[in-house]
Amino acid sequence: MAEGRQEGEAQLILLQIKRRFDVLPADLVAKVSALSIPELESLAETIFDFDQIENAQAWLDQC
Repeated sequence: MAEGRQEGEAQLILLQIKRRFDVLPADLVAKVSALSIPELESLAETIFDFDQIENAQAWLDQC
């Protein structure tokens, strides 16, 4: 059940990233998909503070 929740949250965040930045690099998809539920929730809270896709990538590099 937790795995399904993690996958769902990751998919939602990837949709938000695609909509916000109009791109979805493969490496970013892999990094988001590998995040834990708490990490995904933290990303969901901060994603709208990013003004460039590089900000999201830098955040993911810190995980």
